[in-house]
Amino acid sequence: MGILDNKVAIVTGAGKGLGVAEAMELAKEGAAVTVLSRTYADVAETARRIEEFGGRALPIQCDVSDRKQVDDAVRQTIDKFGTIDILVNNAHSKPIDHPFEEWTDEEMRITWETGPLASWYCMVACFPYMKEKRSGRIINFGSVAGHGHIPGWVGYSIAKEAIRSLTKTAAMEWGKYGITVNTISPCANSEFNATHYDTPEVMMASFKASGAVIHELPEPEEIGRAVVYLCSPDAKHITGCLLTVNSGCGIV
Repeated sequence: MGILDNKVAIVTGAGKGLGVAEAMELAKEGAAVTVLSRTYADVAETARRIEEFGGRALPIQCDVSDRKQVDDAVRQTIDKFGTIDILVNNAHSKPIDHPFEEWTDEEMRITWETGPLASWYCMVACFPYMKEKRSGRIINFGSVAGHGHIPGWVGYSIAKEAIRSLTKTAAMEWGKYGITVNTISPCANSEFNATHYDTPEVMMASFKASGAVIHELPEPEEIGRAVVYLCSPDAKHITGCLLTVNSGCGIV
């Protein structure tokens, strides 16, 4: 028996990295999980891993910056599992690091369209089903880049802070329907972070400089457990929260 038995979740960006770990941990607690990614082969593999231990999963190719694709993915989830209880907005594209003044209009648009706008699309698409049930858990993903001090990430940083504001606004407006909306700010020993640094030592040195007070980063599975917690009965009164799971990076 899992604490999320009979629940249905959608996890975006679930083909790689943290999204895979989040989907896996939700499934281990009994949730049926729709996994979304722009690359079908990636989410098909995530679904295979979930089904391997007896979980239920639905892989869907979906570009979350396209509202029609988001709406279609939600409809497919309803057709397959009958409802939606949990939404995890994990997906967000990030261009390569470069100085503030060198970011382009296109790069700024990408971070906006795949981050705050995509999260809003998914939230609005899931809302009618959660409202009807008078319950739901929405978890958006921020970043230490938004409230910390990482140079070279300006477009991504401001998009992540917009997601935090999106979370607070939805929490205020949708609480009356029994829907909680929270943000997790992770900084993990993940594939995403590894691609930006030459070695794990260089990565850790960078995050120490950003204020990490615990000199070890969380593993992806630990981010997944934070997601599970916010979906659990223990967190039913938590909404509008920024939960930092990042060893203290960006403490302000």
